[in-house]
Amino acid sequence: MPGRYAHVTFLGVRQCPAHFPRKKEWWLYSEFHLGSRSNFCLHVMFTETDVEIAADEIRLRFKDEKS
Repeated sequence: MPGRYAHVTFLGVRQCPAHFPRKKEWWLYSEFHLGSRSNFCLHVMFTETDVEIAADEIRLRFKDEKS
């Protein structure tokens, strides 16, 4: 739906990126999958780099406004 925001909460984080992409990079693709070091993993590919966050629990909720 237009104007909706996804809020993702990671619990039991086991791996977090040392650095995040620069502002000029574009978010190309993302996926949640089962992890080898944790229960879940979020993998995001950007134009020049990629980011992976491994966590034991991921909570996702949608809202109509930022918070």
